[in-house]
Amino acid sequence: MDKLKLSDLLAAKFQECLKSGEGFKPVYYPHIPDAKISKAEKNFVKYKDNNETMIMLYDTSLFERGKNGMAFTDKAVYFKDMIGDSRVCRYSDWRRDKDDLGKIFEISEGNAFFLIPFLNNLMNEISIMLEYEVETEGETSVETEAEAVTEELKGALEESEEKSKEEDSDDDDEEDDSNEEESDDEESDDEAKDKSGKRKKGGSGSSLEALLGVADILMDVFEDPT
Repeated sequence: MDKLKLSDLLAAKFQECLKSGEGFKPVYYPHIPDAKISKAEKNFVKYKDNNETMIMLYDTSLFERGKNGMAFTDKAVYFKDMIGDSRVCRYSDWRRDKDDLGKIFEISEGNAFFLIPFLNNLMNEISIMLEYEVETEGETSVETEAEAVTEELKGALEESEEKSKEEDSDDDDEEDDSNEEESDDEESDDEAKDKSGKRKKGGSGSSLEALLGVADILMDVFEDPT
């Protein structure tokens, strides 16, 4: 439970629960002296949860020795009178508009300090505050989970898009390589054709030279039959 909000609620409402505004004065978180907290914890605020924080202390013992009184923590309310045992009522156990703090703590209507109906109203308000915080935490938890799932899906989508881009890039590279290979093949074919042409040209030249040689020989023969 939010400690400061509970402290503000108690500061606004607890005084209404007292029969007299004179005498003992309640002290509120975060201004409760450590010495007062230690005395109360030693005598009647027997925490069931080690993580509890004292939010309000109303010490009714002589010389404020922390022997008895009422204390609110962020989890429960504690009470002890001069002759009884220490008692506790946890906020999570309080049944709104059904339970009676006077009966739970065995405080009679004729007691010297407290107005029981006002204490019950205060407990109802604390119960409502606790219920609201639990619901809010639940909604926040659901929102957080939804955000986490959204981020996870977003990450998966981005990863998928990156893979798709890489695959497209690989396909483009393969296509470029294929085009280069085709170009190389075409160049090879052209070179082969050129070489073949040269060979053909070379062959034709040799044949022509041979024919010319034969013609010269024939002319020599015709000119000089001997």
